[in-house]
Amino acid sequence: MPEEIVELNITNEYFNTEENQEQIFKLYDSIIENAKKLEVWSDSIKKIIITDNFIEEVKEQSQKWNFTSNISKEKEYAVVSKILFNHKLDAPEYYIYFNFQSFYEEQFLHWEIALGQILNIYSNKIIPNSIRKKHIENYPSSLTEHIEFASVEWCKAVHSRIILQKIFSEPTFPMNQNSFLITFKRKLKRSLYEYNSDKYENSKRLDTFWYEYYDSIKTLFLRLVEKETTEESLKLKDEESCYELVNNVIIEINNLTANLIESKEFDVTNLKKAVVTFSEHFEVFLENETDRNFRIRLTKNPKDYFIDEIVETEPRMVCFMDILGFSELINRYDSDITSTVLQDIQESFELAKTQLLEKNPSGNDDVVKHLRYQTFSDNICISIPYFDNENDFLSNFNLLATYIRGFQNVMMSKGIFMRGGISTGSYYADDNIIFSKGLVNAYYLESKKAIYPRVIIDDSIINKLFSYKTERLRYFGLDKTIIFDWENCAFLNPFGLIQSSISQFESVANELKSEIDDEDDEFTKAISTFATSMTDMTIGLMKSLADNDDKVLEPIKSEIVKNIYYYQSNSNVASKYIWLNEFIKWLEKDDSAKMKFETMSERLKNNEE
Repeated sequence: MPEEIVELNITNEYFNTEENQEQIFKLYDSIIENAKKLEVWSDSIKKIIITDNFIEEVKEQSQKWNFTSNISKEKEYAVVSKILFNHKLDAPEYYIYFNFQSFYEEQFLHWEIALGQILNIYSNKIIPNSIRKKHIENYPSSLTEHIEFASVEWCKAVHSRIILQKIFSEPTFPMNQNSFLITFKRKLKRSLYEYNSDKYENSKRLDTFWYEYYDSIKTLFLRLVEKETTEESLKLKDEESCYELVNNVIIEINNLTANLIESKEFDVTNLKKAVVTFSEHFEVFLENETDRNFRIRLTKNPKDYFIDEIVETEPRMVCFMDILGFSELINRYDSDITSTVLQDIQESFELAKTQLLEKNPSGNDDVVKHLRYQTFSDNICISIPYFDNENDFLSNFNLLATYIRGFQNVMMSKGIFMRGGISTGSYYADDNIIFSKGLVNAYYLESKKAIYPRVIIDDSIINKLFSYKTERLRYFGLDKTIIFDWENCAFLNPFGLIQSSISQFESVANELKSEIDDEDDEFTKAISTFATSMTDMTIGLMKSLADNDDKVLEPIKSEIVKNIYYYQSNSNVASKYIWLNEFIKWLEKDDSAKMKFETMSERLKNNEE
């Protein structure tokens, strides 16, 4: 009897009323009776469970049947139902779970969704038993097997849709196909960032990437074939660069389903070719297949994927900076006809942008291409991609720090002082908005922790830096770029940029000289010697310019003293400039300095001892 199959588990007393129970039992009894009349019911369906503890009950039953079941949480496709199977072909049992919370959502179409799940189980009849047995007992190894396993779900979805379309001419709540493709791209970019991290060893990194990529492809085409629509606005856009490739895969899935219905012929050769070609579009190459494995070749850097193509965050290091005393600067400008503060700010922003970005002192066009620089009111946001591997992390943090220090220098030389914070987190920006957890984190550091005219660094970044070898930090010049105060707060040293560059070049030179000593090949040794000679010449030239550090510092010191006198009646504001003055005294090894600081180099040395 239907009422023996339907089980209601509602713990919330407000909803667990006799009236609700009666309505739900009546609804599902009707669905089951009609499924039987349509001859799509399977007696292997043992339970239909409506629960307000959906995720936990699915998890618990999965564990009883000794397998793991995941609940998808993709955008525009919240899972309201889940089928569990005991994985026994000789004694099959299916449980269908429905999330009771969805009963009160306007989009929850009880009949269509419930019948769709019943049809999914019924559609097992078109899959050959040999394939079903392999699907249950083995994990795929070759590319062909992976496509076969995905095809089981794809073809069942097509078969279910064909029957549903005879009952419902058009899905009552069609989905936007473009949203499925966008989700696929977002997942691919995140998977590539994960692959590019040092979190796993090489073999595990590739395994993890493939698992996520395969799951993304399987989900993408499952959603597309089960949710066809005649509504033009919801169809995949013609201008989409992979439009034809997506349709080719769908055509092959439909062809395979037709063959299964007519003759149970299960040949995925053409479908596999379509999937491989689709993947090549995203520069994920699936090749050199054997009976046991295949090769995955990636040719593109994660940060080069989908630039300005999808609206999506990416992990970044983010610096938020704010002009100190901005309201006071405005008041001073409005009340003093001779004030040039507005011009000074405008010129400072333009000079900083030109010197730091457009002239690109790093010479690294690839990095500058991905560095973001935005201003709004009295705020500046500078960010760069965050990669969780040693070389990219140190290189990108060093470049970000160099830009920030240079920006501070330019602004201070005009008498404009700033404070800020550097943190990490998700980040998206266009001409209109910034949407970023990283920016929120950096803003918190600036507004709550920085206090003085300095740019402080999140503890998570400092801890990561300390996890690397001292030689690597010295190589990038970070050991002298980062300063710690008496409260263990880390911040960037905005002064001595040329000296920092000299230190970094000297590290490179020392490394080159070390390689020369170990080199046996005479030609390679000659090339290395020439490179070392050029590096030495560059260091010599930079040392001749090192006096410029002091020349830049003098007018800044003068502006600091002016502010100390100007704000002498406001101790809270004056203390910020007194702090900066004391910091400069400490840098200059002035015995009158009352505050003590410590370079990262000194901190590293103390830790080693």
